[in-house]
Amino acid sequence: MNIPISASRPDFVLPNSTLNGTTFLIRRDYLSKLEWPGLVHVTFPVIIPILLILGIIGNSLTIAVLWHKNMQSTTTILLFRSLVITDMAVSLVWSLNGVSEYYLFQIPEGQSYYLDVVYPCIYIFLLYLIYFFRGVNIWITVTLCVERFIYVCVYYKANVICTKKRITIALAVIVGFFFVFSIQQLIEFKPVSYPCYGSLCYINEFTEVGKSFYYSKGPFWFNMLMYNILPTILLGSLSIPIICKLCTMYRKRVQMMNTTQSSGTLQRKETNVTIVLLLIVLFSVLSNLNGPYLVAVYVYSIYNTSFFYLICIFNTIVILNSSINFIIYGIVGIRFRRILIKMLKQTYYKILRKPLPAKVRRATVKEEPASNDNAIELTSNDTTLYNGI
Repeated sequence: MNIPISASRPDFVLPNSTLNGTTFLIRRDYLSKLEWPGLVHVTFPVIIPILLILGIIGNSLTIAVLWHKNMQSTTTILLFRSLVITDMAVSLVWSLNGVSEYYLFQIPEGQSYYLDVVYPCIYIFLLYLIYFFRGVNIWITVTLCVERFIYVCVYYKANVICTKKRITIALAVIVGFFFVFSIQQLIEFKPVSYPCYGSLCYINEFTEVGKSFYYSKGPFWFNMLMYNILPTILLGSLSIPIICKLCTMYRKRVQMMNTTQSSGTLQRKETNVTIVLLLIVLFSVLSNLNGPYLVAVYVYSIYNTSFFYLICIFNTIVILNSSINFIIYGIVGIRFRRILIKMLKQTYYKILRKPLPAKVRRATVKEEPASNDNAIELTSNDTTLYNGI
Protein backbone atom coordinates (compact mmCIF):
# COMPACT_ATOMS: atom_id res chain seq x y z
CA MET A 1 0.00 0.00 0.00
CA ASN A 2 1.32 3.43 -0.88
CA ILE A 3 0.42 6.44 1.22
CA PRO A 4 1.23 10.16 1.09
CA ILE A 5 2.63 11.92 4.16
CA SER A 6 0.33 10.12 6.60
CA ALA A 7 -1.94 7.12 6.56
CA SER A 8 -5.48 7.04 5.32
CA ARG A 9 -6.60 5.59 8.64
CA PRO A 10 -6.60 7.55 11.91
CA ASP A 11 -5.16 4.65 13.93
CA PHE A 12 -2.01 4.80 11.79
CA VAL A 13 -0.65 7.40 14.23
CA LEU A 14 -0.90 7.26 18.00
CA PRO A 15 -4.16 9.05 18.89
CA ASN A 16 -3.63 12.04 21.16
CA SER A 17 -7.20 13.27 21.16
CA THR A 18 -10.49 12.45 22.82
CA LEU A 19 -12.24 12.61 19.43
CA ASN A 20 -12.00 8.89 18.74
CA GLY A 21 -13.28 7.84 15.34
CA THR A 22 -12.08 10.97 13.55
CA THR A 23 -9.21 11.53 11.18
CA PHE A 24 -8.02 15.07 10.64
CA LEU A 25 -8.23 16.40 14.20
CA ILE A 26 -6.34 13.40 15.56
CA ARG A 27 -3.58 13.79 13.00
CA ARG A 28 -3.39 17.54 13.54
CA ASP A 29 -3.30 17.15 17.30
CA TYR A 30 -0.57 14.50 17.22
CA LEU A 31 1.59 15.15 14.17
CA SER A 32 1.56 18.96 14.43
CA LYS A 33 3.27 18.70 17.86
CA LEU A 34 6.12 16.52 16.63
CA GLU A 35 9.46 17.98 15.66
CA TRP A 36 9.69 17.30 11.94
CA PRO A 37 13.10 16.97 10.25
CA GLY A 38 14.15 19.71 7.85
CA LEU A 39 13.86 17.24 4.96
CA VAL A 40 10.07 17.26 5.37
CA HIS A 41 9.94 21.05 4.94
CA VAL A 42 11.98 20.77 1.75
CA THR A 43 10.30 17.72 0.21
CA PHE A 44 6.61 18.62 0.28
CA PRO A 45 6.52 22.39 -0.34
CA VAL A 46 9.51 22.48 -2.75
CA ILE A 47 10.69 19.20 -4.29
CA ILE A 48 7.29 17.60 -4.98
CA PRO A 49 5.78 20.72 -6.66
CA ILE A 50 8.89 21.03 -8.86
CA LEU A 51 8.70 17.36 -9.84
CA LEU A 52 4.97 17.77 -10.51
CA ILE A 53 5.52 20.71 -12.87
CA LEU A 54 8.32 18.90 -14.70
CA GLY A 55 6.18 15.76 -14.83
CA ILE A 56 3.22 17.61 -16.36
CA ILE A 57 5.46 19.11 -19.03
CA GLY A 58 7.25 15.83 -19.74
CA ASN A 59 4.11 13.69 -19.78
CA SER A 60 2.35 16.21 -22.03
CA LEU A 61 5.21 16.02 -24.54
CA THR A 62 5.20 12.22 -24.25
CA ILE A 63 1.47 12.13 -25.02
CA ALA A 64 2.00 14.34 -28.05
CA VAL A 65 4.77 12.08 -29.38
CA LEU A 66 3.05 8.76 -28.67
CA TRP A 67 -0.09 9.93 -30.49
CA HIS A 68 1.89 11.38 -33.41
CA LYS A 69 0.90 10.07 -36.83
CA ASN A 70 4.41 8.67 -37.37
CA MET A 71 4.23 6.56 -34.19
CA GLN A 72 2.59 3.43 -35.49
CA SER A 73 0.07 1.76 -33.21
CA THR A 74 1.31 -1.61 -31.91
CA THR A 75 0.83 -3.49 -28.66
CA THR A 76 3.97 -1.88 -27.23
CA ILE A 77 2.87 1.65 -28.12
CA LEU A 78 -0.64 0.93 -26.82
CA LEU A 79 0.80 0.01 -23.43
CA PHE A 80 3.14 3.00 -23.39
CA ARG A 81 0.17 5.29 -24.13
CA SER A 82 -1.82 3.80 -21.27
CA LEU A 83 1.20 4.13 -18.98
CA VAL A 84 1.76 7.83 -19.67
CA ILE A 85 -1.91 8.67 -19.04
CA THR A 86 -1.83 6.98 -15.63
CA ASP A 87 1.57 8.56 -14.90
CA MET A 88 0.03 11.99 -15.43
CA ALA A 89 -2.94 11.14 -13.20
CA VAL A 90 -0.80 9.64 -10.41
CA SER A 91 1.53 12.65 -10.29
CA LEU A 92 -1.42 15.07 -10.10
CA VAL A 93 -3.52 13.37 -7.41
CA TRP A 94 -0.56 12.16 -5.34
CA SER A 95 1.08 15.60 -5.29
CA LEU A 96 -2.19 17.36 -4.46
CA ASN A 97 -2.84 15.05 -1.51
CA GLY A 98 0.74 15.00 -0.23
CA VAL A 99 1.20 18.78 -0.27
CA SER A 100 -2.29 19.30 1.22
CA GLU A 101 -1.52 17.00 4.15
CA TYR A 102 1.79 18.75 4.75
CA TYR A 103 0.10 22.12 5.10
CA LEU A 104 -2.71 20.51 7.11
CA PHE A 105 -0.22 20.17 9.97
CA GLN A 106 1.50 23.52 9.39
CA ILE A 107 -1.43 25.92 9.15
CA PRO A 108 -3.46 26.31 12.38
CA GLU A 109 -6.96 24.94 12.34
CA GLY A 110 -9.57 27.40 11.09
CA GLN A 111 -7.13 29.59 9.12
CA SER A 112 -7.40 27.89 5.75
CA TYR A 113 -10.70 27.49 3.93
CA TYR A 114 -9.19 24.86 1.65
CA LEU A 115 -7.75 22.70 4.45
CA ASP A 116 -10.73 23.00 6.79
CA VAL A 117 -13.64 22.93 4.35
CA VAL A 118 -12.64 21.86 0.84
CA TYR A 119 -9.93 19.25 1.45
CA PRO A 120 -11.82 17.14 4.05
CA CYS A 121 -14.75 16.92 1.60
CA ILE A 122 -12.64 15.87 -1.38
CA TYR A 123 -10.20 13.76 0.66
CA ILE A 124 -12.24 10.56 0.37
CA PHE A 125 -12.64 10.86 -3.40
CA LEU A 126 -9.00 11.95 -3.76
CA LEU A 127 -7.92 8.86 -1.84
CA TYR A 128 -10.04 6.75 -4.19
CA LEU A 129 -8.32 8.30 -7.22
CA ILE A 130 -4.89 7.70 -5.68
CA TYR A 131 -5.55 4.01 -5.17
CA PHE A 132 -7.29 3.63 -8.53
CA PHE A 133 -4.69 5.32 -10.74
CA ARG A 134 -1.75 3.97 -8.76
CA GLY A 135 -3.04 0.39 -9.04
CA VAL A 136 -3.75 0.74 -12.76
CA ASN A 137 -0.31 2.28 -13.32
CA ILE A 138 1.51 -0.49 -11.47
CA TRP A 139 -0.28 -3.31 -13.26
CA ILE A 140 0.10 -1.69 -16.69
CA THR A 141 3.84 -1.73 -15.96
CA VAL A 142 3.54 -5.44 -15.09
CA THR A 143 1.61 -6.05 -18.34
CA LEU A 144 4.27 -4.20 -20.32
CA CYS A 145 6.93 -6.31 -18.64
CA VAL A 146 5.04 -9.50 -19.56
CA GLU A 147 4.73 -8.30 -23.15
CA ARG A 148 8.45 -7.59 -23.38
CA PHE A 149 9.24 -10.95 -21.79
CA ILE A 150 7.20 -12.71 -24.48
CA TYR A 151 8.78 -10.73 -27.32
CA VAL A 152 12.32 -11.22 -26.00
CA CYS A 153 12.26 -14.71 -24.48
CA VAL A 154 9.33 -16.47 -26.19
CA TYR A 155 9.54 -14.69 -29.55
CA TYR A 156 8.27 -17.67 -31.58
CA LYS A 157 4.84 -17.34 -29.90
CA ALA A 158 4.76 -13.55 -29.60
CA ASN A 159 2.58 -12.79 -32.62
CA VAL A 160 -0.01 -15.32 -31.47
CA ILE A 161 -0.08 -14.40 -27.78
CA CYS A 162 0.34 -10.62 -27.91
CA THR A 163 -2.31 -9.09 -30.13
CA LYS A 164 -3.97 -5.68 -29.86
CA LYS A 165 -7.27 -7.31 -28.96
CA ARG A 166 -5.77 -9.23 -26.05
CA ILE A 167 -3.79 -6.24 -24.80
CA THR A 168 -6.95 -4.12 -24.94
CA ILE A 169 -8.85 -6.76 -22.98
CA ALA A 170 -6.04 -6.92 -20.41
CA LEU A 171 -6.13 -3.13 -19.98
CA ALA A 172 -9.92 -3.20 -19.60
CA VAL A 173 -9.66 -5.91 -16.93
CA ILE A 174 -7.04 -3.91 -15.00
CA VAL A 175 -9.10 -0.70 -15.11
CA GLY A 176 -12.31 -2.52 -14.17
CA PHE A 177 -10.69 -4.40 -11.31
CA PHE A 178 -9.19 -1.34 -9.63
CA PHE A 179 -12.34 0.69 -10.31
CA VAL A 180 -14.15 -1.79 -8.06
CA PHE A 181 -11.23 -2.64 -5.74
CA SER A 182 -10.69 1.02 -4.78
CA ILE A 183 -14.33 1.56 -3.77
CA GLN A 184 -13.30 0.51 -0.26
CA GLN A 185 -11.81 4.00 0.11
CA LEU A 186 -15.20 5.62 -0.58
CA ILE A 187 -17.14 3.79 2.13
CA GLU A 188 -14.61 3.94 4.97
CA PHE A 189 -15.01 7.63 5.92
CA LYS A 190 -17.67 10.33 5.78
CA PRO A 191 -17.22 14.11 6.16
CA VAL A 192 -18.94 15.60 9.23
CA SER A 193 -19.30 19.32 9.92
CA TYR A 194 -18.41 21.02 13.21
CA PRO A 195 -18.29 24.66 14.38
CA CYS A 196 -14.99 26.30 13.60
CA TYR A 197 -14.24 30.00 14.25
CA GLY A 198 -17.81 31.13 13.71
CA SER A 199 -18.39 28.94 10.65
CA LEU A 200 -18.52 25.28 9.70
CA CYS A 201 -15.45 23.16 9.08
CA TYR A 202 -15.34 19.48 8.21
CA ILE A 203 -13.65 16.38 9.54
CA ASN A 204 -13.71 12.78 8.36
CA GLU A 205 -15.19 10.16 10.67
CA PHE A 206 -15.39 6.41 10.29
CA THR A 207 -18.60 5.06 8.85
CA GLU A 208 -20.22 2.04 10.48
CA VAL A 209 -18.56 -0.10 7.83
CA GLY A 210 -15.22 1.58 8.52
CA LYS A 211 -15.48 0.68 12.21
CA SER A 212 -16.01 -2.99 11.47
CA PHE A 213 -13.37 -5.65 12.11
CA TYR A 214 -12.83 -6.12 8.35
CA TYR A 215 -11.82 -2.51 7.89
CA SER A 216 -9.55 -2.55 10.92
CA LYS A 217 -7.11 -4.93 9.22
CA GLY A 218 -8.41 -6.28 5.91
CA PRO A 219 -7.82 -3.43 3.41
CA PHE A 220 -4.28 -2.88 4.60
CA TRP A 221 -3.16 -6.43 3.81
CA PHE A 222 -5.16 -6.61 0.56
CA ASN A 223 -3.57 -3.35 -0.59
CA MET A 224 -0.13 -4.62 0.39
CA LEU A 225 -0.71 -7.68 -1.77
CA MET A 226 -2.03 -5.84 -4.84
CA TYR A 227 0.16 -2.72 -4.74
CA ASN A 228 3.45 -3.99 -3.33
CA ILE A 229 4.01 -7.73 -2.97
CA LEU A 230 2.64 -9.23 -6.21
CA PRO A 231 3.86 -6.46 -8.58
CA THR A 232 7.36 -6.49 -7.09
CA ILE A 233 7.63 -10.28 -7.35
CA LEU A 234 6.34 -10.32 -10.94
CA LEU A 235 8.47 -7.39 -12.13
CA GLY A 236 11.60 -8.88 -10.57
CA SER A 237 11.03 -12.42 -11.84
CA LEU A 238 10.29 -11.22 -15.39
CA SER A 239 13.11 -8.67 -15.59
CA ILE A 240 15.88 -11.14 -14.74
CA PRO A 241 15.36 -13.43 -17.79
CA ILE A 242 14.90 -10.35 -20.00
CA ILE A 243 18.27 -8.98 -18.89
CA CYS A 244 19.91 -12.38 -19.40
CA LYS A 245 18.44 -12.62 -22.90
CA LEU A 246 19.65 -9.10 -23.77
CA CYS A 247 23.16 -10.04 -22.65
CA THR A 248 23.03 -13.17 -24.82
CA MET A 249 21.80 -11.12 -27.78
CA TYR A 250 24.65 -8.66 -27.35
CA ARG A 251 27.26 -11.41 -27.30
CA LYS A 252 25.77 -13.02 -30.42
CA ARG A 253 25.65 -9.71 -32.22
CA VAL A 254 29.35 -9.21 -31.52
CA GLN A 255 30.15 -12.70 -32.77
CA MET A 256 27.95 -12.55 -35.88
CA MET A 257 30.33 -10.73 -38.18
CA ASN A 258 28.09 -11.40 -41.20
CA THR A 259 25.04 -9.52 -39.76
CA THR A 260 23.98 -6.71 -42.07
CA GLN A 261 24.18 -3.09 -40.93
CA SER A 262 20.39 -2.72 -41.26
CA SER A 263 19.68 -5.75 -39.14
CA GLY A 264 22.14 -4.61 -36.52
CA THR A 265 20.54 -1.17 -36.39
CA LEU A 266 17.08 -2.65 -35.96
CA GLN A 267 18.30 -4.94 -33.22
CA ARG A 268 19.76 -2.01 -31.32
CA LYS A 269 16.45 -0.17 -31.67
CA GLU A 270 14.51 -3.13 -30.28
CA THR A 271 17.01 -3.46 -27.46
CA ASN A 272 16.44 0.21 -26.66
CA VAL A 273 12.71 -0.46 -26.24
CA THR A 274 13.44 -3.18 -23.71
CA ILE A 275 15.97 -0.99 -21.88
CA VAL A 276 13.27 1.69 -21.58
CA LEU A 277 11.02 -0.87 -19.94
CA LEU A 278 13.73 -2.08 -17.54
CA LEU A 279 14.41 1.48 -16.39
CA ILE A 280 10.68 2.03 -15.83
CA VAL A 281 10.53 -1.25 -13.89
CA LEU A 282 13.47 -0.15 -11.73
CA PHE A 283 11.70 3.02 -10.58
CA SER A 284 8.43 1.16 -10.17
CA VAL A 285 10.05 -1.41 -7.87
CA LEU A 286 11.74 1.34 -5.86
CA SER A 287 8.39 3.05 -5.35
CA ASN A 288 6.95 -0.23 -3.99
CA LEU A 289 9.65 -0.88 -1.41
CA ASN A 290 7.85 1.09 1.30
CA GLY A 291 5.63 -1.92 2.01
CA PRO A 292 7.74 -3.71 4.70
CA TYR A 293 8.24 -0.52 6.69
CA LEU A 294 4.53 0.30 6.58
CA VAL A 295 3.80 -3.18 7.92
CA ALA A 296 6.16 -2.55 10.83
CA VAL A 297 4.55 0.82 11.55
CA TYR A 298 1.02 -0.56 11.32
CA VAL A 299 1.54 -3.81 13.25
CA TYR A 300 4.20 -2.85 15.79
CA SER A 301 3.42 0.90 16.09
CA ILE A 302 6.99 1.93 15.31
CA TYR A 303 7.15 5.73 15.18
CA ASN A 304 10.47 7.53 15.14
CA THR A 305 12.43 10.03 13.10
CA SER A 306 13.12 7.48 10.38
CA PHE A 307 9.37 7.40 9.65
CA PHE A 308 9.46 10.99 8.40
CA TYR A 309 12.62 10.46 6.35
CA LEU A 310 11.19 7.37 4.66
CA ILE A 311 7.86 9.06 3.96
CA CYS A 312 9.78 11.90 2.24
CA ILE A 313 11.87 9.46 0.24
CA PHE A 314 8.96 7.27 -0.84
CA ASN A 315 6.75 10.22 -1.82
CA THR A 316 9.59 11.67 -3.87
CA ILE A 317 10.23 8.33 -5.59
CA VAL A 318 6.54 7.87 -6.45
CA ILE A 319 6.29 11.34 -8.02
CA LEU A 320 9.66 10.86 -9.73
CA ASN A 321 8.51 7.48 -11.07
CA SER A 322 5.51 9.19 -12.69
CA SER A 323 7.55 12.12 -14.03
CA ILE A 324 10.83 10.66 -15.24
CA ASN A 325 9.61 8.44 -18.07
CA PHE A 326 9.84 11.34 -20.54
CA ILE A 327 13.59 11.56 -19.86
CA ILE A 328 13.98 7.80 -20.27
CA TYR A 329 12.09 7.84 -23.57
CA GLY A 330 14.09 10.82 -24.83
CA ILE A 331 17.50 9.38 -23.98
CA VAL A 332 16.94 5.75 -25.01
CA GLY A 333 14.09 5.85 -27.55
CA ILE A 334 15.43 6.56 -31.04
CA ARG A 335 12.09 7.06 -32.77
CA PHE A 336 10.69 8.99 -29.82
CA ARG A 337 13.61 11.40 -29.93
CA ARG A 338 13.34 11.96 -33.68
CA ILE A 339 9.62 12.68 -33.60
CA LEU A 340 10.01 14.98 -30.59
CA ILE A 341 12.76 17.02 -32.24
CA LYS A 342 10.71 17.28 -35.42
CA MET A 343 7.63 18.44 -33.49
CA LEU A 344 9.62 21.03 -31.53
CA LYS A 345 11.15 22.45 -34.70
CA GLN A 346 7.77 22.69 -36.41
CA THR A 347 6.26 24.37 -33.32
CA TYR A 348 9.17 26.81 -33.10
CA TYR A 349 8.79 28.00 -36.68
CA LYS A 350 5.01 28.09 -36.36
CA ILE A 351 5.19 30.35 -33.30
CA LEU A 352 7.62 32.66 -35.04
CA ARG A 353 5.40 32.53 -38.15
CA LYS A 354 8.38 31.68 -40.31
CA PRO A 355 8.37 29.26 -43.24
CA LEU A 356 9.87 25.88 -42.49
CA PRO A 357 13.36 25.36 -43.91
CA ALA A 358 13.53 22.80 -46.69
CA LYS A 359 15.52 20.34 -44.60
CA VAL A 360 12.90 20.47 -41.85
CA ARG A 361 10.05 19.93 -44.33
CA ARG A 362 11.87 16.95 -45.82
CA ALA A 363 12.63 15.45 -42.40
CA THR A 364 10.64 12.28 -41.90
CA VAL A 365 10.78 9.43 -39.45
CA LYS A 366 11.58 6.15 -41.10
CA GLU A 367 8.74 3.71 -40.64
CA GLU A 368 8.96 -0.02 -40.27
CA PRO A 369 6.22 -2.14 -41.86
CA ALA A 370 2.94 -1.52 -40.03
CA SER A 371 2.61 -4.97 -38.56
CA ASN A 372 2.64 -6.35 -35.07
CA ASP A 373 5.74 -8.44 -35.69
CA ASN A 374 7.84 -6.97 -32.94
CA ALA A 375 9.32 -10.22 -31.71
CA ILE A 376 13.02 -10.77 -31.42
CA GLU A 377 14.05 -13.81 -33.41
CA LEU A 378 17.75 -14.58 -33.54
CA THR A 379 19.02 -16.86 -36.27
CA SER A 380 22.44 -17.43 -37.67
CA ASN A 381 22.26 -14.54 -40.11
CA ASP A 382 18.92 -12.73 -39.64
CA THR A 383 17.08 -10.75 -37.00
CA THR A 384 13.42 -9.79 -37.33
CA LEU A 385 12.86 -6.81 -35.07
CA TYR A 386 10.47 -3.99 -34.37
CA ASN A 387 11.33 -0.46 -33.28
CA GLY A 388 8.62 0.30 -30.75
CA ILE A 389 9.78 3.65 -29.43
